[in-house]
Formats: sequence, C-alpha cells, structure tokens
Amino acid sequence: LAILTVIFLILLALLIGLRFFNKKEEAKKEQQEQQAQMEVTNFSGELKSITYKNDSGKVQLRKKKEQWYFAGDTKTELDQSYLDTMESEILGLTAERELENPDELKYYGLDAPAYTIRAVDEEGNQMTIYIGNSSDSEYYFTVDEKEKVYVGGSTLVSSIQYEKDQLIKKD
Repeated sequence: LAILTVIFLILLALLIGLRFFNKKEEAKKEQQEQQAQMEVTNFSGELKSITYKNDSGKVQLRKKKEQWYFAGDTKTELDQSYLDTMESEILGLTAERELENPDELKYYGLDAPAYTIRAVDEEGNQMTIYIGNSSDSEYYFTVDEKEKVYVGGSTLVSSIQYEKDQLIKKD
C-alpha cells in the first residue's frame, strides 16, 4: 500500500509539473505572437488628414483643433468617434506577417486595390495603404511603393467601411 501511495504522489507531482509547464509554454507562445506583429506605419504624431476610397466612393477628411471635418467643409459636424477609431487604426497598423518573395500584386488584389487610404501626420509624414483581397480573416495590403506585401489590417478595413453620409453626426 505504501508503494502505491508513493507512485500516486509521484504521478500527481508529474501531472502538476506538466500543467505548469504547459501554461508557461502557452504564455511564451502568446508573447511571441504579439511580438511577431510588425509595425508598418511611420507616423510620429497625430494625423492631420485622411483620404480613403472604398466601394462607396472617396472620402477626404481634415483635422483642425482636435476635430475631424470633411475637406473644405468645417460646418458639417461629424461623429468624431468613428474618425478617432479610424485614426487609431491607421497609426497602429500592424501586419501579422510579411510575405517572402510575393507573386505579382494582381494575385493579392493589389493591382486594383479594394481600399486605398492616404494619411498625413502633423509632421508631414505621409503614407498610402493599399488593401486587396481577404486572406481568411485578414487582408493582403501594401504601402507606398508596393514593395512589400503584408497580411493583416482587418480592423483597419472595418474602420473605413463608412459612406460619407454615415460619418455625419446624428442629433
């Protein structure tokens, strides 16, 4: 009976040790995945303009004194929450991964992108983001000179789905 108790205690200790090890490995893997996301933008501060094109058309926005407006129209009051989210998504754009040796842009829908975003920050840094076909829950995208192809950007796409009229503040 004493031998069975010892064996049981050893097995129990091994089981507890294995569970602890698995939890550490899961945490390590999650941390590596978060670090694997590549920052893509080059902005140094807040944005001062955003122009985006989606399947509904083109929208041009300018920011003055912490408020977003349609370009050339400071009288129409816009729902700032949509635009602040859009700005955050652009400033924080990351890629899940970069494609190594990508094929021609047309295979990713980047020769005629579904979405185009041009943003300029307060320092004058500018970036154009081209978004093509979806890949599972993410999208293929490229920036500026279209030299690299990335996978990611699904939350950015969600933030630019709005038509111009949907951005106007409702009373």
